[in-house]
Amino acid sequence: MKQVIMAIDPGYSNIGWAVNQNNKLQGSGVINFKQEKVLSRVLEIYQEIDFLNVKYKPHILLIEDINLHFDRKIRGKVVNRQALQKYSLAWGIIYMYFQCNTMDIIFNIETVSLRAIRKERAQLIALKKYYPDRKRISTHEAEAVCWAMEYLIPQGGKT
Repeated sequence: MKQVIMAIDPGYSNIGWAVNQNNKLQGSGVINFKQEKVLSRVLEIYQEIDFLNVKYKPHILLIEDINLHFDRKIRGKVVNRQALQKYSLAWGIIYMYFQCNTMDIIFNIETVSLRAIRKERAQLIALKKYYPDRKRISTHEAEAVCWAMEYLIPQGGKT
């Protein structure tokens, strides 16, 4: 039986995604937002996520817990409210879309690579391990690739 895992790393200016099917990287990329207006951005995010869902038909969605993002942005740093609003918008649309499609959603992703990110950057891991012919990869795409290919359901993780 094939298992298709989609990992999404939402950001306020783009969304990284990757798909693992039976432990093989099927695809990854970045959705760059073209629109600044909220309603246009909502439609843009929905259409891109719908396209990926129809194309890959994932069984499991891995997504960063929104609370982890807020905590990381707030501790010791000036909060960019506009950036957090855009991030929240992207996260909310993705969550609602896949929740409506009755998919297993896993938060608080902990992977071998995520632990390694503290030592090495996700870009280096993704380039060395999964894309040796590429010279560059965005942070969001690299994190999504690492999540999709090496995820472990964390203790206490929610589905």
